[in-house]
Amino acid sequence: MKTNYGFAIVVVVLILVSCISAEANIEPTSVSLTAVPTKTEPSPSSTPAPTDTPTPEPPTINIEEIYGTWVYAGHIFFQYNPDHTFAYAFSEASLADGPLDFGTFELDGSTFTFVSDPESAGCEPGRRGVYEISFPYPNRLEFVLIEDTCHDSENPAMTRMTPIEKAMVDDWQFKENPLYYLQITNDGQICYGDSLEAAAEQTICNSYVLESNLITETCGENNPECDAGQTCLASVKINIYDQLEYQVIPGNCDWDIHNAAAPYASHQFIRQYP
Repeated sequence: MKTNYGFAIVVVVLILVSCISAEANIEPTSVSLTAVPTKTEPSPSSTPAPTDTPTPEPPTINIEEIYGTWVYAGHIFFQYNPDHTFAYAFSEASLADGPLDFGTFELDGSTFTFVSDPESAGCEPGRRGVYEISFPYPNRLEFVLIEDTCHDSENPAMTRMTPIEKAMVDDWQFKENPLYYLQITNDGQICYGDSLEAAAEQTICNSYVLESNLITETCGENNPECDAGQTCLASVKINIYDQLEYQVIPGNCDWDIHNAAAPYASHQFIRQYP
């Protein structure tokens, strides 16, 4: 059988020519590319050099602010005197006649340094301690340990006890009833209310007299919880938590509200900080 190769070649050539002609007739299209913004890194010269934040200096404390008697945990007493001597005891009476430790102290800015007398009965003769002190709140002195030959941890805060009239003049919230407030003023009044604002209006007030840690409170005319002129004797102190403790003395209170609660009623009040 004879194959016609010439005819096949002609067909292939015609097909190729038609394809080339078709491609030549296609109009070119323009493609628009959206430019992607590039992030320009700032030159080293445009970047401000970091600056060191200066460490604030600790506040300077007037040494007269620490003079007086302080109490820690309700039963550990410290006495700091104007002649820069100190004493430490387990009772206020023992500060003068039988302290556990005594010696001298100095204050430089807010750095408190003390040295125990070699004759004292402290943990170590000639003990030396350095602490950073501050007053975070009125009548509250706090110590932070720097170095101490007898301690390796922070010394908890101590709260001023004497004169207590300075520590108790403030706004307070009754711990047992959060809707009961009182304001103790420095002119001998204790005013009550269901809010700090109501107590500050001084509508319901009693008068008080303080002798050492004993307070005699006399009922005022507008107090519905007692009869005008009735008195109540109680002991008061500021505890380690900076709370006011009011302990009624048995048999020395005419107020039914206290006698109905317990023959030896004790109340705590939480200081209201601004």
